[in-house]
Amino acid sequence: MGQLVVVPGIITAASRTSIKATEVCIKCSNCGHQKILQMKAGFGGTAIPRQCESGAAGLDKQRCPLDPYKIVADKSTFMDQQTLKVQELPELIPTGEMPRTFLMIANRDLTDKVTPGNRVTVVGILSTHNKSE
Repeated sequence: MGQLVVVPGIITAASRTSIKATEVCIKCSNCGHQKILQMKAGFGGTAIPRQCESGAAGLDKQRCPLDPYKIVADKSTFMDQQTLKVQELPELIPTGEMPRTFLMIANRDLTDKVTPGNRVTVVGILSTHNKSE
């Protein structure tokens, strides 16, 4: 885990290219406090704070309410992302065993480079992902 690996395989599925935020700018709708949140790599995201962190009174001279933050898309940064399903090559599978598969994420310039059926050699850093997050 966490090391560079090289895996030959066949692409069995490819999602459509989607947009993933890398930095999200949020702004309090009451007092105007802004904050930049860094997004986690891969399938991960981030949590928006439930309370304003400025500590100042808002326009109505009261404390900011619960869940005051709104995302400011113009000040946020985004990148292209695509999920690919890779299966090990049939000639490398011992007789009678099922081929193993794994999901991988292609970012930025690596999106839309392959289609299902393409033979590839994947070079990347192996990590785990908890689907319940």
